[in-house]
Amino acid sequence: MRTLVHVTHEAVVKVGGIGAVLHGLFTSRAYAQAVERSLLIAPLWSEDPPETVLSSTGTVLYSSVHGIDPGDYGSRLRPVEEQTGTRFVYGRRRFTDPLSGITLDPEVLLVDVRRIRPEPLATLKYNMFRRFGIESYRWDASWEYEQYVRLAVGGYAALPALGIGRTGEPAAILAHEFMGLPLAYAAIIDGNPAFKTFLYAHEVPTLRRIVEGNPGHDTMVYPLLARALTANRYADELFDQQVAFFKHPLVRAAVNLDGILCVGEQLVDELNFLGPEMARARKHVVYNGLPFSPCDAAQKERSRKLVLDYIERLLGHRPDYVFTHVGRFVLSKAYWRDLKVLWHIDQGLRQRGKTAVMILLTTERGGPQPWETIRQLELGHSWPVVHREGGADLTPGEAGLYQHIQKLNMCARNTRVIFVNQFGFERDVLGEAAPKEMTWLDLRIASDLELGMSIYEPFGIAPLEPLSFGGLCLISNVCGSAGFALRAAGEADPETVIVGDFTALPGGPHTLETLRAVGAAERDAVEEQVGRQCAAEVVRRLPENDKERLELMAKGSALASRMSWDVVVEDYLLPALRGATR
Repeated sequence: MRTLVHVTHEAVVKVGGIGAVLHGLFTSRAYAQAVERSLLIAPLWSEDPPETVLSSTGTVLYSSVHGIDPGDYGSRLRPVEEQTGTRFVYGRRRFTDPLSGITLDPEVLLVDVRRIRPEPLATLKYNMFRRFGIESYRWDASWEYEQYVRLAVGGYAALPALGIGRTGEPAAILAHEFMGLPLAYAAIIDGNPAFKTFLYAHEVPTLRRIVEGNPGHDTMVYPLLARALTANRYADELFDQQVAFFKHPLVRAAVNLDGILCVGEQLVDELNFLGPEMARARKHVVYNGLPFSPCDAAQKERSRKLVLDYIERLLGHRPDYVFTHVGRFVLSKAYWRDLKVLWHIDQGLRQRGKTAVMILLTTERGGPQPWETIRQLELGHSWPVVHREGGADLTPGEAGLYQHIQKLNMCARNTRVIFVNQFGFERDVLGEAAPKEMTWLDLRIASDLELGMSIYEPFGIAPLEPLSFGGLCLISNVCGSAGFALRAAGEADPETVIVGDFTALPGGPHTLETLRAVGAAERDAVEEQVGRQCAAEVVRRLPENDKERLELMAKGSALASRMSWDVVVEDYLLPALRGATR
């Protein structure tokens, strides 16, 4: 299959992990060599000007929204627009890896999902019910569901007009998460043998909902899941009925696809937990890759100096270690575990006579603040060292996290947390205290330890980003990246990756009933024990000097090179796609 159709909501704007995956794939040499044609299909979110509607690196080749058609694509796309009642924006978007310089210009098709004729929409919904049992009427009022069924109507109808799906030229439709599944189902209903359909499972929404919605979180859910699968018990039986949650039946129907690409081994069990039919789904583990880049001693020293200069301007001293955690502001990131581990790390650092500053970079806001706002916060109350609730600073959710950060900052003696509730790590978003030359990459290179002890993390690219630069990576065992690191390390111990197991309940044997009763108290006890163990291991492995930092960088770089996007494409993605073709 030389043509891949990626159906995703992140075709133009990177919102989360899927955007990082697309960037990794499109800037991989192995992908560029194996795939001749890539098309991204997504909803048209807004009628932005032509120069930005496909992002700042995009080029519009046809748009009935803007009246653009220099290449006469309208002769092929306008009949589809009239048939489905929608409008298209079609063009290309450039993806560039700043580290390697590799670029790719996949095609992009944006569909105006606000304008779809009711007849083809009703027909697709009827056929999804008849073929897969998906009761769309239950979620007609949910725009989150409705827009992606509409996307399927317009997006699938446009494929023949773009020359995709012709006999003898097989193509793969990759449905990135539930958003792309209606389009994949439309292809199955149509019966075109040229198409192979896949769910690219970056998570299992039902499991995320269960893990986040129960106080025992991963400590309760994963032991329960393992026991349930041995007893042939499933999510619908052990938790509240999932039928009202549209993502549950939508994903269960993926058993009808040609394959499911799972970003971690754990997703295989999570999918099997959805229902008995999922056992026969063709699942393939296709890890996410790491943005690998070799780094020399001079670059390491330069980046470290820039970040330490910034910290010194904020706090008045230069710590021995820089810790980091970069992630979205969602419950699954479990930032409270960072603070528990840091408390124990602080005690170890006191014994060694060392100090550390952790930069926690996350925000509940949708985008970066203007420079003028940052300067007002910086001058008004010494942001980001000090925060104030409301206004342009802390959102309600951020304020709750900041209370716990304040407690640690007041009680710990050798450790301090700087909460940067802002996107990016350049001067434009950090204020006058940041060195002019400092970039996002400097933060990743300078990190001695990245924390990522999520309660739900199907893979987790960000927690391993400092790996190739010599940073220790502390992650939970539910991170899919832990499995990839262990496999890449082979028989050796991945010395730069530390895994905390928050799912090992003491005592036993445990029944389904006793596991279902595990709550916050039991989880807190496990977190305390595991946090103490992880902290001791971190303190033991932290470098004493720059020589040891370079030794860690050599080890981390060697491991990261075996976890690159080229490795993922060659060893995991392409074999899975070829298997479906055979």
